[in-house]
Amino acid sequence: MNVLYLKEKGWQNVEFQKSYFTKPEDFASKMGQEIDHRLLELEELTPEEKKQFANIFQTFLANVLHYLIHYLPFDDKLINNLDFITLNFKPQELKEKILSFNKTFEIIAQDQVKDLCEEISALVSSNIDWARIKSQESTLYLWDIIECSSSKNEDGSSKYQLLSKILQTAHALPTSSACIEQSFSSLKLVKKAIRSNLHERTTQSLMLIAQEFLDKPIIITDKLLNKEYIKQEEVAQE
Repeated sequence: MNVLYLKEKGWQNVEFQKSYFTKPEDFASKMGQEIDHRLLELEELTPEEKKQFANIFQTFLANVLHYLIHYLPFDDKLINNLDFITLNFKPQELKEKILSFNKTFEIIAQDQVKDLCEEISALVSSNIDWARIKSQESTLYLWDIIECSSSKNEDGSSKYQLLSKILQTAHALPTSSACIEQSFSSLKLVKKAIRSNLHERTTQSLMLIAQEFLDKPIIITDKLLNKEYIKQEEVAQE
């Protein structure tokens, strides 16, 4: 569904919510069946309790969706154009997105835009499906493959000099919350269901250790063990 459609309709409108939310009498049951089996206990509620639960929870969800739609830049033209880095659009649409991006950042001078369009046309006319498969959904790797495998100009320069500047600039922009999302992914690995009672301080420590030793082995030294022993002694004395 187009998120902008929900924004136009006004997600906080009660009548509009009813057309998308499950009926109150079925809401509690579906939570357990489709979201989390641990919520199956909700089916034991009385009809009136189920209705009350649905009204409270659906109102909460409606407010969350309302603020997400309101504050997140779903209709930002620049952000919507940034997906050109996948190079997975029809020729005209890809050209429009790249030219719009360039117009914002002025990466390529106006007198070179014609040459940029020629490079885009040359790219879309070539078969890059094999590169997409090899890149394994990494857009940066995809472009590296295309640039390295393409023929060179007579002077030995890259066939996509201007387009390369556009792609490299787009990849350099901090446009996502990937680092935050990675932290949540790490947290899921640290605080699993069987470790759900971990103290907050312990969880923070484990997260810091996971981050520090992300790309190197953990070596437990005598010094570390000694520090842990001293720490336990201090806690015992308290």
